[in-house]
Amino acid sequence: MAAHLKDLLANPPKDATERRELSEAARELYMSLETPLDTMHRLFWSIEQLPVVQVGVDLKLFRTLASDPQRQWSITELAQQLGAEDTLLSRLLRYLRSFGLVRELSDGTYTANESTCWLATPGAEGGVKHYNVTVTKILGSLPAFLAKNGYRNPTDPANCAFNLAWGYDKPAYSGWVPPDPTLLPAFMEFMKSQRGTQRSWMTSFPMEKLRLSAEDVKQDRALFVDVGGSAGHQCLSLRQSHPELEGRIILEDQASVISALNLDDLSSKGIQATAHDFFTPQPSSARGSKAYYLRNIMHDWPDDRCVEILNHLKDAMVEDSMILIDEMVLPDTGASWNQAQKDIQMMAGLAAMERSESQWRELARKAGLTFEGVFTYDREMGDSITVLRK
Repeated sequence: MAAHLKDLLANPPKDATERRELSEAARELYMSLETPLDTMHRLFWSIEQLPVVQVGVDLKLFRTLASDPQRQWSITELAQQLGAEDTLLSRLLRYLRSFGLVRELSDGTYTANESTCWLATPGAEGGVKHYNVTVTKILGSLPAFLAKNGYRNPTDPANCAFNLAWGYDKPAYSGWVPPDPTLLPAFMEFMKSQRGTQRSWMTSFPMEKLRLSAEDVKQDRALFVDVGGSAGHQCLSLRQSHPELEGRIILEDQASVISALNLDDLSSKGIQATAHDFFTPQPSSARGSKAYYLRNIMHDWPDDRCVEILNHLKDAMVEDSMILIDEMVLPDTGASWNQAQKDIQMMAGLAAMERSESQWRELARKAGLTFEGVFTYDREMGDSITVLRK
């Protein structure tokens, strides 16, 4: 059996679904074979990984290896290139190799692997800094916060582990500026890189549901309102990938976000940008739209604030309008490790949550909306379109 596993190690499957299933099975196998000592190592010493990777980023180790992935570097060559002392670098590389982040050859030289090349990207570098500094401090405060809060589920965005960690008395999204000026750009770079790798909801959602009638088009009805849509990536994607769908497309976000965009460029592509706070009623130009789309908005807020958002949308809807919520839908049982850990991060940082289908149904009920169904487009994370009707 071990020999077969080593064969898989040397020749992993190419199919993405097969790789994902095999990866999860291997993870479950590993945990089933753990001794208490192994569990101790996994839990207690996992905190080393981000700081050591941060050192690799700061040294430009990953960038150097990834600049020529075929080159084999000796410790001495790398140390001279990076300006590091040989013994220190050998210890760092030994650690990184043990977690599969660089490749060590039999002659003691090092080269890049797929993980190395990813860590050399600006998005990964930004993510390392964001998690190593900002998120680690928040999660480190979670036990003390929950004890102080009487072990009740956090529901106040101004009173969660984030606030205890950073000494801030308002929600994180209300204008918090980290003390280190490099942290916010790192976070933005990380978020930008994530958008580039995410699958599109349009691959699974029946797009004919969005089609307007000839009379709707004649009446200049809005087709799609992207609520809290940032720079308008989803608006642009919809317009470009489905030019047959007629009707106005509206991008909404805070005035500070909209003012930073190239409005003429968006307009030339058929996108109308409007400053709007989703905790207020929809503007007249967006009322009666066929679809109100929210991507990764609701998981930033506890239920009561989500109901506020939904109520304003409900007030703007007409008979055939729909709300499209583009977020994870967790299974009610057996959530994956990556889904569960993201939920804990939302709890600690925003007093918010990732939701299961039953929780989405309950949220719809609280807002007086009908839960119509779920269209999943990323099985690994559960990313889906949840459709709500008036």
